[in-house]
Amino acid sequence: MHSNQAAISHKNSILIVDNQEENILILEHYLSEYPLNFLYAGSSEEALSIMSKQQPSLVLLDMGLPDSNGYQMLNKIQSNPNICHIPIVLMMPNLSHPQKALNTSKVAGIEVLVKPIEISNLKNIIDLYIYMEKGKSIISSMHDHNDSIIESKEEGLLGINSSGKIVYANNSATRHLSVRPSQLIGLYLESIFEEPNDKVASHWSEHPVSLICEKKTILQVEKAVFWREDGSKLNVKFAAVPVFDNEHIAMVLAFKKLPIDKEVSTNEKIVELHDMLTGLPSRNKLLYYTNDFVKKCNEKSVFFLFYIDLDHFKNINETVGHEVGDTLLLEVANRLKSVVPTRGLLARIGSDEFCFAADNLGKIEQAALLAGKINRCLRSPFLIKGHELYISCSIGIANYPSAGDTASALLKNVEIATQRAKVHGRNNFHFFNAQDNAGVIERIQLEHDLHQAFERRRLRVEFIPVSNFGSGKPYIFQADLIWDHPHKGRLRLCDFQALAEDAGLLHEITDWALDVTFLRLHEDLYGKKWWNSVKMALSVGAKTLMDAKFCEKLLARIKDYKFSPSQMIIEVPENLAVLADEVCHENLILLKQAGISLVLSEFGSKYAPFKLIQSGLFDYIKLSESYVKAACMDDFSSTLLESLGKILKKQGLMLWVDRSMMQTQLDSVLSFQDLCTENTITDSSHCLTLEEILELGDVSVKPAVTEF
Repeated sequence: MHSNQAAISHKNSILIVDNQEENILILEHYLSEYPLNFLYAGSSEEALSIMSKQQPSLVLLDMGLPDSNGYQMLNKIQSNPNICHIPIVLMMPNLSHPQKALNTSKVAGIEVLVKPIEISNLKNIIDLYIYMEKGKSIISSMHDHNDSIIESKEEGLLGINSSGKIVYANNSATRHLSVRPSQLIGLYLESIFEEPNDKVASHWSEHPVSLICEKKTILQVEKAVFWREDGSKLNVKFAAVPVFDNEHIAMVLAFKKLPIDKEVSTNEKIVELHDMLTGLPSRNKLLYYTNDFVKKCNEKSVFFLFYIDLDHFKNINETVGHEVGDTLLLEVANRLKSVVPTRGLLARIGSDEFCFAADNLGKIEQAALLAGKINRCLRSPFLIKGHELYISCSIGIANYPSAGDTASALLKNVEIATQRAKVHGRNNFHFFNAQDNAGVIERIQLEHDLHQAFERRRLRVEFIPVSNFGSGKPYIFQADLIWDHPHKGRLRLCDFQALAEDAGLLHEITDWALDVTFLRLHEDLYGKKWWNSVKMALSVGAKTLMDAKFCEKLLARIKDYKFSPSQMIIEVPENLAVLADEVCHENLILLKQAGISLVLSEFGSKYAPFKLIQSGLFDYIKLSESYVKAACMDDFSSTLLESLGKILKKQGLMLWVDRSMMQTQLDSVLSFQDLCTENTITDSSHCLTLEEILELGDVSVKPAVTEF
């Protein structure tokens, strides 16, 4: 067995507790890249001794020790005030360990890895703790390097940056909130407060707690409520203290758990168990229902949990307002009630999230059929207060006992499955499997990586030739934003666009990329004979098109770079065009009148009426992949695609076909005579640098830039 190193700084050490030499060698090999010192223990007694003397910053604890199991070890650690603050990563032999249900409280706030361990997941966890060490060091220095407050068993500590995001949490904070560090770091502090967080973007600067930084005062609150990850409430008292002249942490929030008030009125209980808007059961009622089933279950019991997340619901609130959005949620609830079995529980657990608990489906095939039925019931348009609204949903499915043996575990895993459904294109469903856990930590790390890549300007622009279908000659050059990720390699914007949107970076990235592309084109092409035919295209979101000064600002920018409006193309997603409010629609008209071309992208994803492309607003049509897939599978959709070809030809519109589609789908589109004309363009499967474009020389090319 490895000998422990002497005089090791506790801030740079990890203790590996495992009695198998092979496991230690594997971990040592894969973690050798880290500038950390490693300690080793082969038994619980040896590990407890090392933890007391060396105070490591992290412990990798194997469940199968010769003198005790992992839960017994956890109990000893958590009952020892000298070491209970040390973070633990539990290495478990399988997802549903026989004693896991009996030890739920012990693993609250602890990262769990299932064997065989995915090394990238372990590295993500270690990266996270290294990241938190910075916050720990700052807070420690505030108290003259007395770590007693950090190591407190009772007092939770959260470090908050200037944007309102949690960047540090001590062990007590994660335990009180019943959440793992990987789930907590990166969240906005707003999300744990009692007040409903129904805004689509952070309003941290307006939050009462954030004002202490501006006023340079300490805020003390004797009674408040935090939300736990499982939907339960945590009564706390807290103090928020500003941190001055520090870029990493702007505020420290310390909180203590208060005793539960047992005198709760009957009316308050009813309110807690029901959603005020739809009248459906709430998240708490869903947890009670699921817990009750788990208690009564036997070996043959089967239970399915469906997590129904409405796709892009925030676009509806942003375009037609929250009042219409609330009415839509009521109608969605009514449709869901009409298709789910009467035996079960349908609940609303978030602003645009519903859950259905079913204990009578029996088989996975029946669960899949129900998920498909739910998807289809929401596709038909909703007519609400004069607006024809389209919505779809992403559905995650988790079943007892394979996806979890407690209500909180099932709910956690079904949310993970929903995220996977979103990653796979939305408007579909996904069953949870053990590998999905990897995606949670990976996404947190990816968001962190993207922030760093953007801050350090490690993104670049490449160009994709777009050619006429008939001639094959380049017609447009489409600019694509590229992120060279250190581990995942080359990523296009379409690969990380959803991540950028969730991280609140998409607008900033788009704005920066637009300026970079304008600048490069101006510097390299201005004055050449191509210049007057160069085109720039930009994909815009709901907030941009709702800005009354959008056209004015865009035209000013075009003028600054010596372009003309006729050289600009604006891309509008179909769902935004369908939902366009008065300001948005007026902006589209102003753009068209200024001589700017418009592209209707993702056509067919929401089954928008053909009258949209007959409106005279659009010059290009981009088909959605889901629309083309449908055309490949059934005669009805194929007929619609053929009709679309005739309309485009009659209207003189250009069809833009994405080469990223599967070849069978691409062949299906191009097989229609009315689509195989000079009015069809396709983009290439490879990129060119601007230098390579310039080397094309004197050819009949109209280079353009598009799609951020």
